[in-house]
Amino acid sequence: MKFAFVILLIAAAGATASYVAWRLEWIARKPLFRWSGLGLFVVLLVVMRLSMRELRPSDVLLIVMGCIWWAPFLVLFAAEVIAGATRKALSLDDMRVPPAYSLAEAAAAQKDYDQALRLYHEIAVQHPDEPETYTRMAEIFLKLNLPEDAISCFRDAMAHEQIPANKLLLVFAIAETLVERKKDVPSAIREIAIFLKEHPEVEGRQYAEARIDRMVAQLAGQDKDEA
Repeated sequence: MKFAFVILLIAAAGATASYVAWRLEWIARKPLFRWSGLGLFVVLLVVMRLSMRELRPSDVLLIVMGCIWWAPFLVLFAAEVIAGATRKALSLDDMRVPPAYSLAEAAAAQKDYDQALRLYHEIAVQHPDEPETYTRMAEIFLKLNLPEDAISCFRDAMAHEQIPANKLLLVFAIAETLVERKKDVPSAIREIAIFLKEHPEVEGRQYAEARIDRMVAQLAGQDKDEA
């Protein structure tokens, strides 16, 4: 396979992956898309290396020009990995009252959501400063297609969360609910923007700004389609 064709293929694949990552957030959040995209990039790099007889100075420029199209995808990939690691840091193992969740979890797993909500409410009364309880209730409200109740619970979780970076994850959850369940992109943008204004030094600010940019682009695309 000729080297120039491989570079063209790398650029085309990178442009497609980056476009999807920035414009189609519901796809970009899926681990299958992120890891498949990264795997494709690695495979293409291997194919490129096999197509080269020797590395000439002119080839370096072509390689950079081809790979640069993957930059937006790779930036968002890294951001999602960091966000995932942060979510993992909030796991039950680190909570102060993990045993109290077993019955509520079992009820939720059996789709007995009324019982799960009742149990989580009891836990919230007993441990009012534990934000995870409100987050779990919000997730159940989303399963019941009650976005307003879910957003209210996410806000309660924020009120009891002390770490700004963890608060930002809850802001993301609110924004995601507004976009996916209420189709209210402007309100989602405001949620993140207001939080960033109140916490200018928050860890994850770059990722939050990237999400705002994606939603602004999505909103502009919707306005263009309607026009």
